[in-house]
Amino acid sequence: MPSSIDRVWDDDTFYGCSSLKELHLHGNILFLSGRAFNGLPEGINITIDESNPKFIADGQAILEKDGTRIIRLYAKTCSYEIKDGTVTIDCYAFAECKELQSITIPEGVLTIGEWAFAYCDNLETVVIPNTVKEMKCNAFWECVNLKSIDIPNTLTEISENVFNGCTNLMSAVIPQGVTKIGAGAFGRCTSLTNIVIPRSVKYIGGWCFFNCTSLTNITIQNGVTTIDLGAFASCSSLKSIIIPESCTTMRGQV
Repeated sequence: MPSSIDRVWDDDTFYGCSSLKELHLHGNILFLSGRAFNGLPEGINITIDESNPKFIADGQAILEKDGTRIIRLYAKTCSYEIKDGTVTIDCYAFAECKELQSITIPEGVLTIGEWAFAYCDNLETVVIPNTVKEMKCNAFWECVNLKSIDIPNTLTEISENVFNGCTNLMSAVIPQGVTKIGAGAFGRCTSLTNIVIPRSVKYIGGWCFFNCTSLTNITIQNGVTTIDLGAFASCSSLKSIIIPESCTTMRGQV
């Protein structure tokens, strides 16, 4: 890579380079994003010149040199422990890590980026600490073996599509304090059987529980004001749902 390049930032910079064995990043690179490494094979050997002032590759992952951000896991591994001191899990940081089964996220992490764990087909166990204040959209998209998730009580919003397509997700507790559940957040979670929406929630997004075919009971506590288009569409096993008096807006075919 020529030394004139100072950023590897754009989506899918190396997409389709499935046979690439080694990648060396020089010392002049000052901007890196996890999304740039989509499509690279697990187990690729990535190195970063020691002269680089911002980033290191430690044999498993690309990290911010000050330890506050994990940018991309490139090692082929079934488990990974994010280092203490990490504040941000970058977008796409673990995307398409097919071998990954468990991840340890330490106290102190504040943000989980968009698509951070998307398509981690074998990921079964995630413990999210109560320091996390933001889980961005599509963070666990199609983690098809994820069975349960403890959503931290520090969140005020469950972002769009965050668990969409997690077909083995059987339970999810939405904590008191969440005010908004984004569009498609639990869409296609076909093993989810029941859900309780706490009174703090004001807005349930469109297609939020779309095609949750095992969902039999939904409890919506008094507090919700808006239920958007298709929120419970194609929930073919649904037997009980009570819309509270607080709800003033139901858009389209709920």
